Amino acid sequence: MKKLFFILCLLCSQLSFSQELPHFFIVNKQLAWAKVYDTNLQKEEIAQLLRLNGLFKEVEINGNIITARLQFVSADYEGAGYNILSRGWYVANSTIGGKLALQFKDGKYRAVISGIVLTRSNLRDTLGISVQPLADFALKKNAFKTSFVNSDSKIYDYTFSNLFDFNAYVVFVNDNW
Repeated sequence: MKKLFFILCLLCSQLSFSQELPHFFIVNKQLAWAKVYDTNLQKEEIAQLLRLNGLFKEVEINGNIITARLQFVSADYEGAGYNILSRGWYVANSTIGGKLALQFKDGKYRAVISGIVLTRSNLRDTLGISVQPLADFALKKNAFKTSFVNSDSKIYDYTFSNLFDFNAYVVFVNDNW
């Protein structure tokens, strides 16, 4: 009876973890993020926003997909409601990079980030830069770590959600110069 109760508790805890990270998922022991947005913008307009942003390189349109390389994004832990003590050390001490794919369909687009890596200065390294997959901090035995679920995933989700909501971007045009 105790074993049955233990197995039931274990299954319930696994179900609760999967509900807490709606945009993060694990693919081949690596972390990825995806979210769907409604939009009135054309993919060409969004590609131009990506080019102007400065955080995206190698922006290309191929059919209904825009691909780009994301680099040097700082996690917005303060915007997500966290302070310097309530997040993992790697959140504030590194920038985010990865591969971006925007898939368009019926007035919507899905932003997918894969190959998410963290870049930070490292004085012990001869190059002075350390690049490490976010999965090293977020996953243990192909499952989410509790520390990542409790705060860090929410910080990254907030950062990515705002970064890829192109409807919220304000394009400033000043012809009076």
